Amino acid sequence: MINIQSLIGGRTENQDFYGSVQTQYGELIIVCDGMGGHNGGRHAAETAVRIIIEEVSNCRASNPVNALNDAIIEANTVIWEESQADKSLKGMGTTVVALLITPEKAMSFHVGDSRVYQLWEGKIIFRTFDHSHVFEMVKAGLITEEQARISEKSNIIARGVFGELFRKMN
Repeated sequence: MINIQSLIGGRTENQDFYGSVQTQYGELIIVCDGMGGHNGGRHAAETAVRIIIEEVSNCRASNPVNALNDAIIEANTVIWEESQADKSLKGMGTTVVALLITPEKAMSFHVGDSRVYQLWEGKIIFRTFDHSHVFEMVKAGLITEEQARISEKSNIIARGVFGELFRKMN
């Protein structure tokens, strides 16, 4: 069964969507966060969740990593094409974080600043690191994590599923 949802909370517009589905590889769970400062963020997030679920569910590749990577690339292509065809969606984008739980292991995939954490023996472990301007500055030793957290540039992401074609992430 495919499940796609969004809960608005206290905001006037929610641009977050999540979905889950049992695939031939295992359970796929996706969270997409539309970029609120851009046109069509809500549409981009919903589209990404739908396309990724459809692509992975219909894929017959033997490698689950390739299946999910190709699905994210397809979502980016669709979002980019829609942003070019409809001026009201120009510049739309979303972050993506996905977890694929197979019988052998769990694999995480992400682009942007949505994260995967692991709770292990009472400790929170980062499993992904933001594709953001401030995280690059933290990695380079230019600012601290606390400075990054309160920076006015903390919402600038360096990678996302949006107006330029997706490049394979490592």
